[in-house]
Amino acid sequence: MSVLNSLSAREFDIFCLLARGYTTREVAEELRLGLKTVSTYATLIKGKLAVNTSAEMVRLAYQIGLIKH
Repeated sequence: MSVLNSLSAREFDIFCLLARGYTTREVAEELRLGLKTVSTYATLIKGKLAVNTSAEMVRLAYQIGLIKH
């Protein structure tokens, strides 16, 4: 879980939704944010977690136990 300490509460919320397979649009609707805002957050989250793709984000979420099989 320590890898997630660098994320703000909002970033963590977005990370959780994206890792669970939500699209950027679905995250925006769920959290009542703009599409561009969510895209920007996703880029920042990937940088903080040292991943390059959404698939790597999902894999990280599985590795740290955030998502169960």
